[in-house]
Amino acid sequence: MNESYHYLTIQTSRGELNRLRSALRQDAGGVLGSFEGAVVGVWLGAGSIGWADDEAIVLIGPTDRGTGSEWTGPLHIEGTCVAVPLQATVRPVDPGPMRSTGVHAHRWLDVEPGNIDEAIDLSAQAWPAFEASFDARIEGLFRTTDGSSRLLLVTWYSSVAEWERSRGVPGTEHGALDEARRMFQRRRQLTRRQIVRLAPPMP
Repeated sequence: MNESYHYLTIQTSRGELNRLRSALRQDAGGVLGSFEGAVVGVWLGAGSIGWADDEAIVLIGPTDRGTGSEWTGPLHIEGTCVAVPLQATVRPVDPGPMRSTGVHAHRWLDVEPGNIDEAIDLSAQAWPAFEASFDARIEGLFRTTDGSSRLLLVTWYSSVAEWERSRGVPGTEHGALDEARRMFQRRRQLTRRQIVRLAPPMP
């Protein structure tokens, strides 16, 4: 835990996206320029929900790079890149590649200042019941290291349909899933705003 990551949002032409995709498939990480470290996830905007079709998202980590809030340095393709420095929290326990099937939900939470630790604790307590009830797995919960109180939650689902089925975590009279629902509601109370995007991982 507590390893450093970078979350890159790359915007470029279709031709350059194809070159980036080919390079990453061949494990030629040099295309990422200044960034060194393992590529643990790649998602393309085309075919996703919430990203433009000229975007690619790359999660890199662990890395010993600095923790500036944005990075727009040289990328070895033509385009722009915004990098958000992150630190792993309770997941992933061990750094490694994310699942290469299904779909990932990327949820950004702008948490009220001072409530980050409680939001993380609530999440971790709710996950066992959530994962037991749906074909889903929490791949990572990361906090930004730029001084902002934001969290990035990356959740794997077996399909978009399974993500839709999990929405709202329906209430019951009792039981672990209902307790998880209350924890998610409490986390929402600690959050000023949030956004979720869906994308299948790049094969």
